[in-house]
Amino acid sequence: MMKAIMVVFCLDEKDPALSFIPFWCNAIAEQVEVLHVIPQWVGKHVKLENNIVVHSLEKDKYKSKIYRLFRLYRIVNRIMSEYGGADVCFVHMNTIMAPALWPLLSLYKIPIISWYAHNYIDKTIPFTHFVSKKIVTCNPSAYAYRHDSKVSYIGHGINEKIFKKPSRDINKNGLLHVGRISPIKNIEILIRAAQIVTPEVSWATGCNLVGDSPKGQDSYYTYIKDLVDPAVNDVVFWGKKTNLETVSFYQNAAYHINCGPKNHSMDKAVLESIFCGTPSLTSISAFQDTFGKYAKSLIFEEKSYVDLAEKIKDLPAPGSREYIEMADYLLERALERHSLSSFSKKIVSIFENSLKGR
Repeated sequence: MMKAIMVVFCLDEKDPALSFIPFWCNAIAEQVEVLHVIPQWVGKHVKLENNIVVHSLEKDKYKSKIYRLFRLYRIVNRIMSEYGGADVCFVHMNTIMAPALWPLLSLYKIPIISWYAHNYIDKTIPFTHFVSKKIVTCNPSAYAYRHDSKVSYIGHGINEKIFKKPSRDINKNGLLHVGRISPIKNIEILIRAAQIVTPEVSWATGCNLVGDSPKGQDSYYTYIKDLVDPAVNDVVFWGKKTNLETVSFYQNAAYHINCGPKNHSMDKAVLESIFCGTPSLTSISAFQDTFGKYAKSLIFEEKSYVDLAEKIKDLPAPGSREYIEMADYLLERALERHSLSSFSKKIVSIFENSLKGR
């Protein structure tokens, strides 16, 4: 079995955006001999597999980027000299790390596999693409820089042991949005659509917004709050929650709503909701394949609250036979394409293939 290095931003189950990373580490570690994880910092994390060795860059302690670069090089040299070496390096999202590591890893003939899943292309992406043996991402819209033989599309890695249907019947009700309160999320579309459907659709009364406002975007948060008409619909702002805390919100909602841009990369919240047994409506066209025969019912026109409202009105009520059939169909397709168990197997297979002809 191979030995691998995995470079991540953090190991912290309380981080609202990256709390899935420890679970990714565990899933990959189950299929390799040793996994050396190099995070920028370490917070509270879930129990890690016994074959995981953590080498923190301690960003919270050392602010100098130059110092952390030298520390990174020392860590890699120690892995090679004291821990029996490594065969491959997997870099998650951090597009600076792959170019920074490349000079040293090239000396050791260790290929770099980079994960990137965002439609924003910054100035470091070309360098990351150049130094990486493979780029892995969830789907074509999540990596807009270049589509060539280096790029593999393997879906998202949603932890099916955490995001799962409730063990008992739940009286599902209301609409839900999980994600930051940010202009890119177009949450005003959901608020306006909810105001249309609330008087007509009994199960759509009430809307939960789970997520906080990023720094510098408080004006958008205020704008969304001002849009809410308490006389028409009940909207609750729950603030920031960890991945683990969002599960019950997904399970209890009638439908999850995502108003992301049409050409945006796959939003994990849509898949997490489906894994929890709750269908999701979205304006992101990348979900066509996952939604299958329900794509026309669940994918609405970008920034059209009228189209969203009409689609909500036409959806089956929670608990109905049609609703259960839809939820089960979506879950089966999502598990096949985006479960962590299948995702980790695909990742390790790419690791193995990258070593051929080395």
